[in-house]
Amino acid sequence: DPDSIKALLEKLRGSEEWQKVTSVDAGSAPEGPGPMAVDPSPLPSVTAPHASAIPSVASLLSQLQQPIPSPGPPPSIPKSDTRPTVPAPTFTPDQDPPPRDPKTLSYVQSLGYLARLSGDAPFIAFLQQLKQEQDELERRLHGEREGIRRKYDEKVRVAKTRATMIGAGISAHEAEMMQRAYRKELDSFDRERVLIAWGALVASQQMALEKRTVPAMFATSAPADLQRQKRVVSILENMMSE
Repeated sequence: DPDSIKALLEKLRGSEEWQKVTSVDAGSAPEGPGPMAVDPSPLPSVTAPHASAIPSVASLLSQLQQPIPSPGPPPSIPKSDTRPTVPAPTFTPDQDPPPRDPKTLSYVQSLGYLARLSGDAPFIAFLQQLKQEQDELERRLHGEREGIRRKYDEKVRVAKTRATMIGAGISAHEAEMMQRAYRKELDSFDRERVLIAWGALVASQQMALEKRTVPAMFATSAPADLQRQKRVVSILENMMSE
């Protein structure tokens, strides 16, 4: 700024240090025509000890001419992240595979489970109860069948007694007729009484064992399934005998 530089020069010329410098130069100059108002030559360097502390006009001008750094942009304030935070996924251990349906297990696959059941006292008591019910049915059916046999034994005895009374034996025809009647009644009893009662008992046991999650046990009449169940039942019977 020219006005600022001019004012600074006027201030320097009016200062006490400047007057000392100009007085020293005036005293040492030779006599001559009158002094110039402004010396066009550069100012002589001052070698006095105290002159080094006086700033030169050039240094002052250089300081004035240095560009003033413009203020930089204000520091940016980080904006808060307004996005919803997604919770980090929690680690879940691998779950055990679902257990297989016990009734689909093969005989070999059933052995481990049956071994654990062998140490279950309530389960052994449950098996014993099933066995008692089966024994009771077998005794009842056997008694009914024996009743049929005794009935025909009695018929044979009466026929022999009557034949003896008339002095003759039982005829072959009469003996054959009684034999056929006896076999027919036994066949009817086995088919209509024993098989039906036994089938109902087997189905009841199958369902009861299935509720106890015994392997391979469920209500079925398929030959392959029954064969597999028969092998499992043989192990259950051994549990009760131990």
